[in-house]
Amino acid sequence: MALVGLEPDRLAANAAKLGERAIALEADVTDLSALQRCVAQTVERFGSIDVAVANAGIAFTGTLATAPVEQVERTLAVNLLGVWRTDRAVSPRSSAAAATC
Repeated sequence: MALVGLEPDRLAANAAKLGERAIALEADVTDLSALQRCVAQTVERFGSIDVAVANAGIAFTGTLATAPVEQVERTLAVNLLGVWRTDRAVSPRSSAAAATC
């Protein structure tokens, strides 16, 4: 199991609890190349990827009319494009790629 995210200490602690069956990898879902590196490390360690869960997400409080443009763009980059990037990085290396594409 690969635990991927932006909180390396928390990821490492959770991976340690899971033992040899887990690794912690740091990546931002807005960075496709970072996700591809994590996929490569995961496949190197475990041989394949059976399931990927793209659950990164952020939220802001306020209205779209008054929210800073950067905040809305970051939310879309993480919540929408982050899922696509995760799927894009995993699909070519997944043992179930044919079933999910």
